[in-house]
Amino acid sequence: MSDNFQKKTSSILVNLIIGLIVIAFVVSGLTTFQGTTPDSVAKVGSYPVKLFEFENEVQRQSQFMSNFINGGKPLTSGQMKQFNVQQNALQNLINSKLILTFADEIGATASQDEIKNQIKSMKFFETNGQFDINKYKGLLAYNRITPEQFEEDTENQIKVQKAQALLASVPVSETYAKEVARIKSEGLSADIMTISKDSLRKTVDVSKKEISEYLANETNAKRVENLFADRKAALDTPEQVKASHILIEVKDGDDKKAFEKIQSIAKGLTVKNFVANVNKFSEEPGAKDRKGSLGWFGRGRMVPEFEKVAFEMKPGQISAPVKTQFGYHLILVEDKKAAKPATLAEHQTDLAKELIQKEKDISALLEKVKTEVASALEKGNKKQLMALEKEYAVNHEEKVAITRLDSANSIQSLSDENLEALFANGVQTNKIYTFDSASKVVVVKTAQMDKKEVKADGEALSRVLSRVLQQNAIKEQKEKVSVKINGNISFQ
Repeated sequence: MSDNFQKKTSSILVNLIIGLIVIAFVVSGLTTFQGTTPDSVAKVGSYPVKLFEFENEVQRQSQFMSNFINGGKPLTSGQMKQFNVQQNALQNLINSKLILTFADEIGATASQDEIKNQIKSMKFFETNGQFDINKYKGLLAYNRITPEQFEEDTENQIKVQKAQALLASVPVSETYAKEVARIKSEGLSADIMTISKDSLRKTVDVSKKEISEYLANETNAKRVENLFADRKAALDTPEQVKASHILIEVKDGDDKKAFEKIQSIAKGLTVKNFVANVNKFSEEPGAKDRKGSLGWFGRGRMVPEFEKVAFEMKPGQISAPVKTQFGYHLILVEDKKAAKPATLAEHQTDLAKELIQKEKDISALLEKVKTEVASALEKGNKKQLMALEKEYAVNHEEKVAITRLDSANSIQSLSDENLEALFANGVQTNKIYTFDSASKVVVVKTAQMDKKEVKADGEALSRVLSRVLQQNAIKEQKEKVSVKINGNISFQ
């Protein structure tokens, strides 16, 4: 089934500018001091920072960090704390609310027509290219959001967009353009190698004898048991179903017509001709390419009505018509996997190895890898660099253009302090810099920037100016607007 059918549809909306339809999840390290969860975590002027906004932003930032340093694996609670994920998430949201107060100051408004048109333009509320009021209400209700709440947040987003558009529309003078072009011309091209300390630790060899001796110690064995208990839910293999389906949408509110059509298809439907009927009748976009297949899915992936039927069926069975907010479905269950709880015996060796690796002193190994990386960069030895990337999970960024205008927001692997250090003694090329932090070591080799990259681009300069003006607007609003952080979250 396409993503717009699955319940995870709501997670797609998380990444869009509205950021409202979200799937509830538990934030690692987030705790409340009260028995019930309050509605907001902070207040900026008259605007609350809602709890679900905070959870969404924490998830977004932790996902980014996990992709960068953990190869996509979830951050541990220690890493969440180390990288200040929750604090940064809250600050981002406070800044966005400050821009909203700035929008109010300059008189930015959103008309009812603008709000309505923006909502109607959202693809996930469409059926056959047209806004579907039933799908709109259904998705909101499913995620416990009222239309009034959604429309209010849409109004605020439009106001912020108008404020940002105003800042972006400030004309760039010729003098300013030349000055920025001069600064950009004094830039560097950099090869950046990032050594994640966590990733490096995982490359440390641990012998079977070490693991055996470690587990023989009662205290260590208990540590492994506790770690297994913490992760058991993630290690369990859930019950899964492999299925295909045929979808007939309800068009123009004509439920009867859709139901009659799905009943007609069901009459002659068999396992053997299921794919042929998918190709002929299914109204789901892309159904023919996938032959109606949804692949394997666990509980919580599909909308409740679909999930209930699919998990009750046996392999080889075809369902009666199933009604969901997306229309009518005929479901073919192709295969099933029973749930398989994880056992300590299956995982204790890997968990013990992980704990042993965490206790090992990697300072000598880190120094060795730093030296080898710096040497390979200095010599321009691409073969050696590739070998280091593979052996120690080192991340390599090539020919990164860096100027004095850049910040850690644009060059993710370097901090603002690192960037300042690159230009501390002017523009120096063919130089190796090493920056060590709690979580990583970054080795940088500088080179002369390609002159082709230096352009007095009016549009690019406008973006730079807009960013500066927006930062100034936030700074000024902080001085004028009350910002209160509620005492209902603990950064652990």
